[in-house]
Amino acid sequence: MPEIFEKHREIVASKTGEYQAMLKVRIEKFQQDLQLYAKYCDELQYWGNIEEIQRYKKKAASLDKKLIAAMDIIAEFNEEEKLFDWEMSQYPLRKKIADKLAPYKKFYDIACEFLTNHEKWTEAMIGLYDPEVIETETSNASRLVFKLEKTFEEPAVRKLVEIVKMKIEEFKEHMPVILTLGNPSLKSRHWEQISEIVGFPIKIDQYMTLAKVKANLTCLSLDSDSL
Repeated sequence: MPEIFEKHREIVASKTGEYQAMLKVRIEKFQQDLQLYAKYCDELQYWGNIEEIQRYKKKAASLDKKLIAAMDIIAEFNEEEKLFDWEMSQYPLRKKIADKLAPYKKFYDIACEFLTNHEKWTEAMIGLYDPEVIETETSNASRLVFKLEKTFEEPAVRKLVEIVKMKIEEFKEHMPVILTLGNPSLKSRHWEQISEIVGFPIKIDQYMTLAKVKANLTCLSLDSDSL
């Protein structure tokens, strides 16, 4: 009987050693992954092509998901370390990367949302989207981008932010037109007055878009209070 117990202890010790070795390998692999994530994050400072901003957004989102998943992995490591009476390992690099990534990801999200909306609002029939919602979302994008701009020092990123800011500001210049022409309470007499102001007949139909209005105007400044 003692031989059986001894044999059992040897098996347990052997298996425990195997599990500990496997845990060490997983931890080492995880540390390598974190180093790779840090490298990916460092590359963000060189991304400055407005044509690639949707790709930047996807890559930042992918890295963010990896960093969130890393928190669960760390928790698993710590649980196993407690079982082996090991000191729980710490991974400050994960938080450092997450903190560095955060403003970039937020900027990409805001910029891409505005650029997508910009195309939608410009090409859709005037009045299809609530003009007050357009104004609110544009103002929010402008405010957030202005705030985030202060966190970036890298030339390529600051140039990208400036391009997005310019697009937002240019669109904001058309808000009087959007608010006026998108007003659902406008009557026939109002459209006649607007047509006189702009110098060509305006008829609201599926073909009347902000892009079309802009293309036909050389100078337009409408104020709904004047109608």
